[in-house]
Amino acid sequence: MPIHRKAEEAGVFYPSELALLGRVFDRLKSDALSEQRREALASRIIANYIAGLVDEEELLSRLPGRRLDGPERIPWLELVRKRTIANR
Repeated sequence: MPIHRKAEEAGVFYPSELALLGRVFDRLKSDALSEQRREALASRIIANYIAGLVDEEELLSRLPGRRLDGPERIPWLELVRKRTIANR
């Protein structure tokens, strides 16, 4: 899982911190994301955590693509797709 790999690269985390980071990642990830985008998401979660956002709900609310129950849209991913298509 990218979040565990990125956490190891970032430094030492307690098991409870790693569990929190994993929960946030699991709620934000999407099957539509490439492995590269999942890695970027994991990096962003960890960077925000290290910067002081240590509450699970706060981490979720501050990151783009916040997932809700049921089918969801990922606005930032759609924006990236539109920019990519426009730049072709």
